[in-house]
Amino acid sequence: RSSILAVLLSECHFLIHHYCESNVPESCRKSNDPPPSISSIEPPILIKDQSPLSIPSKPTQLSTTSSTNFSTFDPLPGFTLENQRRISLPKFSDFEYVGRLGSGGYAQVYCVQHILSKQYFAIKVADGTNEQARQQLEVEKQILFRYSYGNSYMVKAYCAFHQGSNLFLVMELVQGGTLFHKIQTKRMNEDEIRFYVAQLICVLQYLHSKNIVYRDLKLEHAIVNSTGSIRLIDYGLGRLLKTSGDTCHTFCGTYSYMAPEVRRLKTGTLNDGYSYPIDFWALGVMFIEMLHSKQIDVHSQIFENNDEETNEPESVAQILQLPSHTSAEARACVSGLLENDPEKRLGSPNSPHGSIREHPFFKIGHQINWQEIEFDSFKPVDHVSTVSKKK
Repeated sequence: RSSILAVLLSECHFLIHHYCESNVPESCRKSNDPPPSISSIEPPILIKDQSPLSIPSKPTQLSTTSSTNFSTFDPLPGFTLENQRRISLPKFSDFEYVGRLGSGGYAQVYCVQHILSKQYFAIKVADGTNEQARQQLEVEKQILFRYSYGNSYMVKAYCAFHQGSNLFLVMELVQGGTLFHKIQTKRMNEDEIRFYVAQLICVLQYLHSKNIVYRDLKLEHAIVNSTGSIRLIDYGLGRLLKTSGDTCHTFCGTYSYMAPEVRRLKTGTLNDGYSYPIDFWALGVMFIEMLHSKQIDVHSQIFENNDEETNEPESVAQILQLPSHTSAEARACVSGLLENDPEKRLGSPNSPHGSIREHPFFKIGHQINWQEIEFDSFKPVDHVSTVSKKK
């Protein structure tokens, strides 16, 4: 058909097919507006890579006064749709291609400029004929549309649309390098590492409070902007649990960052599944990689000559041979994050290591003010004075 009737939900602003309305809980019922009409879909498009990539020095974020009414899809608090009668979905021809930003297992990410507003965005393009690509983009949409505006360290999504077999997700453009890029070019000291780890703790605890297991935490998924603030990207492997007590049973993620309980799924020795603590294990791996300024196969080093079931947490820092200048507090924090038992792992509610925010590592050097971290109102660590070039 040339148009498809859709229902606009009043709380989350999601669009659903009108046949699906009976499956929506009473608390999420549609708004009083008549169902919008979605414009017809254009033929598939082909994106060709171009060079060089030219991104503005100060990319702007989405403006509510843009010529194209993206606010319909922007889940920022305070937006109302009382006077909205029709919803016009964007299409790729509304954007001008600037260059490729990256690629993943199921999608490509490009920098684009919105033609009418002249604003820059990142746009993720996935192949809709691939079932895994569809599922992962749908998960990412749900997580970002529902929750990203509740935490400063999550990348923001503005709208999603499709043309032909291509699926598109329009997101904020975060200009900066990933933590992986930073460790390749600079050697961080503990003050800067502490600063980044605190931000990652903040976003992980927020996701966990929403019953979301991130499942793919790694250096490449944390972009550092010009102020030193992190934006966590790529939520396609995230899992939205029905309740906080549910567990995951899928073997997925990046192998070198996988917690022992995830790896045991592959051998069939874990029947109870895994949950939020796997994200803190991955954070521990990132911590070590920032200390060493290189990627490390942590798992093989810890368990190569040790029984996974009897590994003692206090031996982890010694086994990994952390740099000699590493503080005792940093060593203890790493050991807690790489605790083999997920229930005891630092970051877990009942960890014998105590609350992760109260760990001594965050109380030395450039001490962490958690309230400032929580609201992204901190004075960033001086990148020049705290970081020396790698030799």
